[in-house]
Amino acid sequence: MPEEVPDPSPSGEEGQDPRRAIDAAFDHLVARIQAAHFDHRNPSRRKEFQRLVERLRRAQCEIPDLLP
Repeated sequence: MPEEVPDPSPSGEEGQDPRRAIDAAFDHLVARIQAAHFDHRNPSRRKEFQRLVERLRRAQCEIPDLLP
């Protein structure tokens, strides 16, 4: 059974900042991909996982420029 993704819905009186929710989702996704990366035996597949993580991190850095 897959692990649950953190709930990005508002909590408390102020609610959650959309940037924080997106960052939390990215961090969760990257952690899951890195876990698969470390568990994989094929070196070329491990490299693909690492490149995917790097692309996700670059995309994550661009998000604050897109949000108001």
